[in-house]
Amino acid sequence: MKIVQTFWVNDKKDIRAGWLSIKYHLISWGLSALSYRKFYDTVELITDNIGQEILIHKLALPYTHVSLAQESYKPNIESLWVLRKLHSYALQNEPFIHADGDTFLFRPFDDEILKAPLIAQNFEYNHPYYLQGFEEVNQYCSYLPNYIKSDIDGNISAVNAGIMGGNNYKFYHTFFKEVDDFVAKNEEVIHQLEPSCFNIFLEQFLFKKLADLKEIPVAYQLEQPIGYPHNYQLDRFWDLPNACDYIHVMNYKKNPTICEQMAQRLYIESPELYERIIKVSNELEAANVSMFIENEPKTLETYFYRTDLINQCVGLNLDLQINALDSLSEQINTLPDNPQNNILKDVFQYESEKYQFIQSLPVVEDYVQYRKNQSLKVNEILSKSDKEILSNPITFGEYVTLIESEWKWAEINEFTGQDSAVDYTLNLQQEPSYFQAVLFCYPVSMTIKEQLSDTFTIMIIDALQQIENNTLTIEEIVENVSQEIYSLNQMNTLEELKANILTKIRYLLYQGVLVF
Repeated sequence: MKIVQTFWVNDKKDIRAGWLSIKYHLISWGLSALSYRKFYDTVELITDNIGQEILIHKLALPYTHVSLAQESYKPNIESLWVLRKLHSYALQNEPFIHADGDTFLFRPFDDEILKAPLIAQNFEYNHPYYLQGFEEVNQYCSYLPNYIKSDIDGNISAVNAGIMGGNNYKFYHTFFKEVDDFVAKNEEVIHQLEPSCFNIFLEQFLFKKLADLKEIPVAYQLEQPIGYPHNYQLDRFWDLPNACDYIHVMNYKKNPTICEQMAQRLYIESPELYERIIKVSNELEAANVSMFIENEPKTLETYFYRTDLINQCVGLNLDLQINALDSLSEQINTLPDNPQNNILKDVFQYESEKYQFIQSLPVVEDYVQYRKNQSLKVNEILSKSDKEILSNPITFGEYVTLIESEWKWAEINEFTGQDSAVDYTLNLQQEPSYFQAVLFCYPVSMTIKEQLSDTFTIMIIDALQQIENNTLTIEEIVENVSQEIYSLNQMNTLEELKANILTKIRYLLYQGVLVF
């Protein structure tokens, strides 16, 4: 089966394409191309001149064929980026699978996929972007094919196009013509439609409707249909290398944890390609200062921004000048005990411990090499059988610290709301409790991650701390923690608890919090 990918650049001044930085965008393409090329002999890139210059000439990604068809194709409506993908589909004259550049394959596709007339990542329904897109199309568009109206009952079904293709390649010629016709006949009102919803509507909703109309079955990479709220479970780099077939980053392109784990995986798969991408992306970022990820700030006001916020809320006039840390510490620690002062002392202690941790880190080159070595070791051991994995002793990473506090000060958990801010002033209305944050450093962006510990993490750490040398085998930790949780709450089976605890250990190993 032929694999196809499409890369184009709309804005030459900003090639992040929705990613946290240029670096992660290019790392994604490198890992994606490498992952498909590992299993398939033909992996084609359809791109423009800029794409060829970056991905082929500079990065030397392992594509077997390059087409510049995206250079000459210019959609009439710039906001309809999805037409570029559909154009790539329509160019195919043999069976193919088109794979997005943020998808990664770690097992060959099953025969059911390879033999299917049509394929897609998964079947999904009633997601908000389909509901909104369907509502707006019905409200504003004057031309509506009858097969589009069939979902007017509100049960909006579609597919996810992380991968799309199949043996019936002629279907995609018709599909592109249908979409192109639909857009042309409604061109005057398209500016009234929300662009992201309409793009997804065109590709993923219309595909399903046209396939149903023609009674062509669709095979899916994921077996289970996904409704809303959706949980794809397709971002779990920590399940590699044995417990994961396929990853699709999707809306986690600005998620620091996912971006760093993607970079880590590329280094594990190909250190040479990783280093080449870092070098090229540094050159590209240097060409545009706004692309830089800022290093750790060097002012005390920024290191202690939460202390400053609570200081302002309680009406004190503390000195947060860069050379006044000792003075600040004395001012805060001598404050009389009362509810507000205790909260101020707690946040200052939290940020002081973080500041001390940052000062203790080695030079960048040494830390990055340490994390690279650890990543290779973790992957090597996690590649073994379950029995062998469980028998390995683990302990705390060298460059990790734990901070305990009575109020919650950890920075945003991007998995629960990556675009929202934390309102630390809410702590002024809360009673003291117990919180634990694990701090470690991301080696690509060299930023500090504050990971608020969940129950599993707290208990795993506690199990290690109770041992004199802070070392236990994975099996000992899994057994101890699962038994303790099960004795308190029997809502899950013991086997389910063990599986969840092992998953958490894998995650902490890949983050460098735990090490072999």
